[in-house]
Amino acid sequence: MKINFIINEENLDSSTDANIMSFLFKKIKDKIDIKLVNVKNYKCEKASINIFFGCINTILNKYAKSNILVPNQHTFLKEWTYALNNFDLILVKTHYMEEIFNTYVPQDKIIYIGWRSTDLYSSVDKDYNEYLLYCYDNNYSNYQKIIDAWDSQYPTLNIINGNLFNFKKKQENIKYLDKLTQNEFEIIFNKCGFHICLNSIDSYSHNINQSCLSKSIPILINGGPMKEIVNIEDSYVLKGKRKKITNLLGSKYDYNSLDFKTLILKLMKTSENTLEIMSENARKNAIKNHQLNDILFKEVF
Repeated sequence: MKINFIINEENLDSSTDANIMSFLFKKIKDKIDIKLVNVKNYKCEKASINIFFGCINTILNKYAKSNILVPNQHTFLKEWTYALNNFDLILVKTHYMEEIFNTYVPQDKIIYIGWRSTDLYSSVDKDYNEYLLYCYDNNYSNYQKIIDAWDSQYPTLNIINGNLFNFKKKQENIKYLDKLTQNEFEIIFNKCGFHICLNSIDSYSHNINQSCLSKSIPILINGGPMKEIVNIEDSYVLKGKRKKITNLLGSKYDYNSLDFKTLILKLMKTSENTLEIMSENARKNAIKNHQLNDILFKEVF
């Protein structure tokens, strides 16, 4: 089977989704020929299937017998909705996204398949006095808000990719880890007992899911698709205030800094035994979600 993976080379989510789907195909197909195509191209090789990852170019649709869209609602322009009927299927990662696209196309064109992340788990000793803030998306995450709220009496906050913002708050319990090898990154990722994953929106938060896979406990906003990834009992959530995203689909969510500070004080008093149980259950649930993704993907292809 020949498949064109059509991606936006300027968008990390698009490339990441393509890599994950390549992995899924290789699990179920012995012979498969995948070609990467830049969405800005006006032509491509003929294939059995075109799969568009978070992008649209209907000029390319004619080069395949079947056209499939794997969208990200928070980067999907409202003006693109006119082209949705040109696709045979829309594969969605969350039920939140399913509800949004059901507004524009018939339900039988939309298939929920779940999603997955790279498993970074390793058996590093967990430290619940170490918090991780992994910075990767300035558009939908206010990292400075988290840092400004981090009091000197709190445990250690480890910040990866702190070079994404200009001002670095100097405080004894804040560490900026800007230059890490992959091995060093994975050690700190697994060591930190809590991961602060306060994305205002996402299509599928790898940050949250990989936290669970690593047996760490995510702190997230209870809104949009983020809450679908976890069992609430195995995570800590902040109430989110819903806001529309201009010219894009879906909404984003904001939290109150005072609620965040109150939560950190609560976590500092929580027994380690309770946290260890939550950590174990978080990984078990994440693995179950991956297994469901395998089943649902195989039913489509």
